[in-house]
Amino acid sequence: MPSLTVALFMSISNSLKIFDIIFTLTFGGPGKSTTSVTMDIYNEAFVNNRFGYATAKSLVFVVIILLITFIQVKFFKSKEVEA
Repeated sequence: MPSLTVALFMSISNSLKIFDIIFTLTFGGPGKSTTSVTMDIYNEAFVNNRFGYATAKSLVFVVIILLITFIQVKFFKSKEVEA
């Protein structure tokens, strides 16, 4: 169970912070079909020059990630067996 906890945590965290692959391959297009949350934050800050709004979005994103992480750790901690 500990290895499953680590694997799931890494998978969720990497899927949430995907930016480089989308940026280098498609720039979030065609249209906005491959835009992720991180790509939207980048566009808001550096394309639209709305740094405050992008900062607010990123702080909300961090809080959401912290909540997901806390719930996941709490759930898997209860499923682990003491050796």
